[in-house]
Amino acid sequence: LLFIIIFIILATKDFITNVVSGFLIQHRKLLKKGDKIKVKDIEGKVVSITLTEVQIKSGNEIIVIPNSILSKEIIWKK
Repeated sequence: LLFIIIFIILATKDFITNVVSGFLIQHRKLLKKGDKIKVKDIEGKVVSITLTEVQIKSGNEIIVIPNSILSKEIIWKK
């Protein structure tokens, strides 16, 4: 039983941090669809914002960034 509990905690820890970060991003309205942003060396236009991730269109590619990373990095809006 202890092994199962530890497995569940380890399996969901990233998901939980992404959901909490996503809730904060949406609640504070830090980003919205259509914003042009730069995070580290990734630059593009916000296509979609969910509770777990943000999708950014950069050129012909769509880049998926977990919300937990966005909450820890500096986001430059253009």
